[in-house]
Amino acid sequence: EAAQRARTAERSSAEAAEREAQREALAARKADEAAAARQREEVAARRKREAEAKRLVRLEEQKEAKKAAKEKRKAQRNAPSAFALEKEREERAAAERRKLQEKAEALAAKLAADEAQTAAEEEARR
Repeated sequence: EAAQRARTAERSSAEAAEREAQREALAARKADEAAAARQREEVAARRKREAEAKRLVRLEEQKEAKKAAKEKRKAQRNAPSAFALEKEREERAAAERRKLQEKAEALAAKLAADEAQTAAEEEARR
C-alpha cells in the first residue's frame, strides 16, 4: 500500500510537472505572439509615417508648381522683364527643390533612427 501511494504521488508529481511545462510553453508562445504583434504594429506605424511624409512632400511640390505657373503667367504679362523673372523663378524653384530634398533626407534619417531605436528596444526586450 505504501508503494502504491508512492507510485501515485510520483505520477501526480509527474503530471504536475507536465502541466507546469505546458503552462510555461503557452506563456512563451503568447509572449512570442505579442512580440510579433508589436513588431507588425511598429512596421505599420513606420509605413504610415513614411506615407505621410511622402504625401507632405508631394503637397509641397504641388504648391511650388502652382506658384511657378502663376509666376510664369505674371512674367508673360510683364514681357520686358520676363527673362529676369523666369531666371529668378528657376532659382527659387531650385532652392525649394533643395529644401524639399533636405526635408526628405531629414525625414528619412529620422525614420532610420526610429527604426534603429525600435530594433534596439526589441532586442532589449529579448
